[in-house]
Amino acid sequence: MGAGRTRKTGLILIVLILVVLLIAVGAIFLLRGTLFGGQEVASDEGGQSPQQAAQPTAPPTIDILVPRHAIETVEVYLTHAGWLGAHTNPYDERYYREWMHEIPPLRHRERGTEIDIHHRLLPRTSRLDSDPAPLFAAARALAD
Repeated sequence: MGAGRTRKTGLILIVLILVVLLIAVGAIFLLRGTLFGGQEVASDEGGQSPQQAAQPTAPPTIDILVPRHAIETVEVYLTHAGWLGAHTNPYDERYYREWMHEIPPLRHRERGTEIDIHHRLLPRTSRLDSDPAPLFAAARALAD
């Protein structure tokens, strides 16, 4: 199977997992960068040349924002789909879960794709309030 076909199959699987998560938790936001396969989009101020863009890249990182109360559910679904915790250090686990805006990243055991599960946009210790509740309250279903 060619690299292009493998990448396409991987993206299809990721979309299917995200749909299942959406059904399970009610609302998911894809954060910036997720839809670009881990690559930044070239800008007018410079960016990747066609040769750079054609080079193999690291597996993409997927960033999602879910309600804090749904973190455990999302972790269970992703674990069953092949994502495993990337951090095993108890200090890091506690630090992420108590003070950060996301839990420790999960990495897919076969594809290496990493997923960051955010429950806030900024760390809880930030002087700026980034409570995502208004985002989830304003979320609407996509039209058919």
